[in-house]
Amino acid sequence: MFSVPAAAHPEVTVEVDGEALAFDVPPVIIQERTMVPMRAIFERLGAEVDWVQEEQIIIAVKGSLFVSLKIGSETMIVQDVAEDAVQTKILLDSPPVLVDSRALVPVRAVSDSLGAAVEWIPETYTVQITTQEARSRITGQGEEQENTFIE
Repeated sequence: MFSVPAAAHPEVTVEVDGEALAFDVPPVIIQERTMVPMRAIFERLGAEVDWVQEEQIIIAVKGSLFVSLKIGSETMIVQDVAEDAVQTKILLDSPPVLVDSRALVPVRAVSDSLGAAVEWIPETYTVQITTQEARSRITGQGEEQENTFIE
């Protein structure tokens, strides 16, 4: 079992579309990367998630998108099965780890893989994540707009 102690940093807050997430194991900073419990972040980003204990593999599925990470591995696999099932291997700055028997994943890499935008606010130790769905609502992308003129 690969396990890493939590580093001593101020408490990290993670917000998705403006809403703070609650975690059973708090986010930690390891090798200058914010790590969060895998189930909470994937599910909040709209993915179904599974943990394969024997192989210590995390699998997340959102629509046609498949994401796979392995504890201790610096490679994340992302595959969009709707687009000819081409696998993309992404090198991670910080591999997933176990902390207090929970799988923690790098929040930026995971969020990016599911199309979310991530911003780090160093003054408050806050990670702000904006999902594709929220960006679409804000910008009106994908919606027809009708102009009304008043005479």
